[in-house]
Order: sequence, then structure tokens, then C-alpha cells
Amino acid sequence: MCLTSHAPLVLDVVWALGVIRRHGGTDADVRRMLNLSPQEAEVAKHALQIRPRVYYFQRDGRAVDISDLDPGAERLEESGSGGLTEFSGKIGEVVAEVINRYERKKRHKQGIL
Repeated sequence: MCLTSHAPLVLDVVWALGVIRRHGGTDADVRRMLNLSPQEAEVAKHALQIRPRVYYFQRDGRAVDISDLDPGAERLEESGSGGLTEFSGKIGEVVAEVINRYERKKRHKQGIL
């Protein structure tokens, strides 16, 4: 199966499953994380057995394996989850700037400096 996404949530789940698996987590941990019922235990067990591969596709067409999704990795492609972390941070910065600008204008109109 192949899944392509720009959604950070997908990478969060893949990363969390890897951490849970490597640290002796159980299907109960996966069920709790994904809000699954006890009847869905087989789904959780299967999620711990799979070994997903994650690739970052560079602009030059090369694919880089970032499957460990290690935030402490030296390679920026991996530590930044293929650029999604940086992109999410940029979104937050722009939104914060717009809100701050709006609030300054609002205070200025009200005569509050």
C-alpha cells in the first residue's frame, strides 16, 4: 500500500507507532492513542507489526528515506519531517503576525497605544 500526504498528522501517527513499538508498547497503547475500542484490538496489533517507510521527495526528484522520523536527526529532511515541520511553523508565524497587526490597529482606533 502506498499513501501520499502533506498532512503532518499522518507523520505524527507513523512516528508515534514506531516509538510505541520500539519501546515495548502494546495494542492497548495504540488503541488509546487512536481512540479504538477493545473490539478493534486486531487493528491495533496489526499497526504495531507493520514497518512503514517514509520518503521525502526532494525538488530535484531524488527520494530520501526519513522513516525514523527522528526529530534529533542531523539530516534536516528527517528532523523536519520532510519540510512539514518548517511549513507548519511558517503558517503559525504568518497567522501570529496577522493577529498582532489586527490587534495593534484595533487598539490604535480605540486610542489605546
